[in-house]
Amino acid sequence: MRPSSNQKETPDGSMPSEDRLKLSWQWVAASSRRERCFEGLLLGCAVGEALSVARNRLSRRRALRMFGRKPLRYQFAAGSGIPSDRTHALLLTVQAILQSRADHRSFGRHLRKRVSWYRLGTPFRSLIRGFADIRSSSQIVSMPQQLTADPLIRAAAISLMIQGNQHANRWIETSTKQCSTNEVATELAMLVGNAIQIAQRLDSSESNISPMSALECLIAETESQQLKDQLAKLRPALGKSKSIASTAKSFGWIDGVPSSMDAIAIMAIYAWLRHFSRLRLAIEHAVLLGGECSAVAALTGALSGATLGKRAIPPEWLDKLTFFPHDKSWRRSLMSRVKDWPHGVEDIQQANAQPSQLAGQIARNCVFGCFSALHFLLRIPTYFMPLPPRKMSRG
Repeated sequence: MRPSSNQKETPDGSMPSEDRLKLSWQWVAASSRRERCFEGLLLGCAVGEALSVARNRLSRRRALRMFGRKPLRYQFAAGSGIPSDRTHALLLTVQAILQSRADHRSFGRHLRKRVSWYRLGTPFRSLIRGFADIRSSSQIVSMPQQLTADPLIRAAAISLMIQGNQHANRWIETSTKQCSTNEVATELAMLVGNAIQIAQRLDSSESNISPMSALECLIAETESQQLKDQLAKLRPALGKSKSIASTAKSFGWIDGVPSSMDAIAIMAIYAWLRHFSRLRLAIEHAVLLGGECSAVAALTGALSGATLGKRAIPPEWLDKLTFFPHDKSWRRSLMSRVKDWPHGVEDIQQANAQPSQLAGQIARNCVFGCFSALHFLLRIPTYFMPLPPRKMSRG
């Protein structure tokens, strides 16, 4: 998939919407808009992941049996919102971009190094993955969590930062190949990148912008026919305002989203478009899908957050969210660098990423691993409990 500047027509032939939704990676957002989008993307990803991590990889019905329905709250660590590894993958990506001197090859090297030291804080998973790498003779460095969504989250960060560059697709390809050499993975990452480009350009208060026109734009920019067909299946669902759960069932994902990049990307994009101006509903229904709901909710939160900004996130979710070891001052400094990067040759050459909190990150990863082990033990009794009957949910 290539970043394109060709003008596309929307189904209704509306010229204002067409101009607004035309994808061009030559376009550069104003600093204030980029800062708002990045803050929303980061917080939305973190909130979506923190709300869903306790339910992740449980079937939809089993998750409802254990944790109930709405209103959602943080249930992983005593009421505190602790994002999983995908939010930290987003931060690692941004830091690697800042260190890259605007060169995608340098970005790949810095990202690989940062992923390597991040794995120090996950010794058990790193040991298991090390044995897997030996058996497969693979030289690919991957994140220590379920890999399917990481290229998608990284693509969201890259798309927000790499603007005014006709070769932006090389950055996403470099990121994706860190954990997958499949061409479909790169196509899906580019799909997310294009969605973020749309999110930065949209203002939900404008009546001439519709979710359907955004979907048509994504379909037009997609080169893979298989992916086009999957996105096209969203047209009737979006036109009839079908719920997110029923749309997942129409794809055959009856009791949870499977561990595949296409399923995660398709459902996150539909949740974003289905509740275009309502971040809370988009994230809530993504969390309740079951299966790989953490990946879907994180990506949904990133898309909705980039579109609507921090103001759309419920205060009760933000108040209990923790980014340890990255405090508010650290994140504010990072946003300050992101909003103006790059704005000149001197800036590119002198750019520095925020300092890494290595000791704190290792401590955080170990604590997160302990909570994960506790949740694994707590899940065991539920497999002997009867499940509630299947119902068609309403979105």
